[in-house]
Amino acid sequence: MKFAKLTRAILHSLEWQGYTLLTSVNYADDDDPTWMPQKIADVKEYILQLDIAGKRPPLQEPALLIINDALTGIAEEDLRGSVFLE
Repeated sequence: MKFAKLTRAILHSLEWQGYTLLTSVNYADDDDPTWMPQKIADVKEYILQLDIAGKRPPLQEPALLIINDALTGIAEEDLRGSVFLE
């Protein structure tokens, strides 16, 4: 187990392993979040359930990163943080 810098190569590897989402105990506006990979079958439903359960307060939302969205919409230089790898 180790932490690795978040990169497109790491995201591709995680996606290939079946991971769909990165979650963090940090907030969305943190400069250096620590990410935990998750295998969530329906990411949109998962996020909806977080909203319903009140786990995402409107002013400080926990950091979530959908792997596929990050691969298609975020440049390498804009990826931030470290990912916990098993």
